[in-house]
Amino acid sequence: MANASLVDNSLEATVDLLLDIVDQYKKEQPVINSERQLSGKVVDEDVRGALERLDDMTPEQLLLIDAVLTLPETSLEKECQQRITTINAVTAYCSVEEGVTFHRSRAGQPVPPVSTVKDEKPLWSEADIMLRRAISSVTKDKRPTICFTCLGNPNLTIRERVVSFSSPGCLTRHFMRKH
Repeated sequence: MANASLVDNSLEATVDLLLDIVDQYKKEQPVINSERQLSGKVVDEDVRGALERLDDMTPEQLLLIDAVLTLPETSLEKECQQRITTINAVTAYCSVEEGVTFHRSRAGQPVPPVSTVKDEKPLWSEADIMLRRAISSVTKDKRPTICFTCLGNPNLTIRERVVSFSSPGCLTRHFMRKH
């Protein structure tokens, strides 16, 4: 009998706590949303960081999310620039083939950080930098870990073109499977 009353009390306390949390959320979240909108941010930094850490998000997708979810500016010139940036992000995303799976990195191997292009940078600068680094890493001196065939294929996404394999043997297996 005492056990049943303890379980009932625990369950009642849990329900009360959940109701308090919901009430607090309903009171505080509209204020947080309003402050975020006034500051020009639709997506908070935690959500943006989580999106950037996802392995299956391409740089083009991150650019598109950032451009589309940016609130309108106050001046006409800034508003026009934002629209141009959004159009460029949509155009960059349209060349991305959907349904492509990305292999997750193995445990212990660092995942290269995916960075988004910020205000007033041209959309192609990040892609150019990634391609130049990948091209310079393919040399005759040592066995490469980046597939030169994929690197030279403009029909692939930037991320697919600059994939770095963990060893030259992994690159050989990729080459035998894909090419």
